Amino acid sequence: MQPKQTLLFIIISILAVLACCACSDSPPKGQGQDPVVLTVNDFSMTKSEFLTECAVDMEYQEQYKTSRAAQESMIEGIIRKELLIQEARKMGLDRDAAFMAAIERYWEATLIKQLMEKKNREVHKTTLVSEEEIQAAYERYRESQPDLPPLETIEKEIADGILEEKKAKILEDWVRSLRRKADITIDDQILTK
Repeated sequence: MQPKQTLLFIIISILAVLACCACSDSPPKGQGQDPVVLTVNDFSMTKSEFLTECAVDMEYQEQYKTSRAAQESMIEGIIRKELLIQEARKMGLDRDAAFMAAIERYWEATLIKQLMEKKNREVHKTTLVSEEEIQAAYERYRESQPDLPPLETIEKEIADGILEEKKAKILEDWVRSLRRKADITIDDQILTK
């Protein structure tokens, strides 16, 4: 295994062990604060975990309603998913190089997405659009579109467009500054082979 794959395997293994410990070595969840709603072989799901899963589903499916039928459908989906995960683990697919590479790509993409969303929120708080910028943009648009509606009716759309352009430029400049500060080496001889 390559060092990157080994590190990823170690991280996944640690997470799997922690998940197993959380599911099996804890006091019986059926007694006490958080009762077990579902078990599939060694896997168990508590009421709070189930409700969290329901909330996530509701976020992605607007037509989802918390009816008994919807809960039963959700439970069937969880059972199916868990059975397939357990079978994949039995077959060793969770240690497969292609799987680990896919996890790494997903992890990287998610990390970058989170970073860009955070930076975008920061930039949004400090980026302003002036009346002069809106007026100048309106005049430019009117040159190519003489029948443009009055400024008052489209001012917000123009301001939003200017704001997005400014934010995109700031973010692009930020990424360029990261590159300037970084120690980057490219071996052109290897690339040409």
